[in-house]
Amino acid sequence: MVHEKLAARKAGTFTRFDVFARPIKDNRGKEILPEGKRLTQKDLEGLPGCKVCMNWLAEGILGQIPPK
Repeated sequence: MVHEKLAARKAGTFTRFDVFARPIKDNRGKEILPEGKRLTQKDLEGLPGCKVCMNWLAEGILGQIPPK
């Protein structure tokens, strides 16, 4: 499977953001990203202009983000 993904990336048919093209829930069960949408680099880094800013914990991760 890894070799298939590497070949697809070299062919330009798979990007690093494709792994985020599915519904994503936070660790409390809230849907963060709906089907068909993708996270962007701005989202992953929490940069200005992000739409799904990374200020949540992914499903399966125990804990909570401390308040600022």
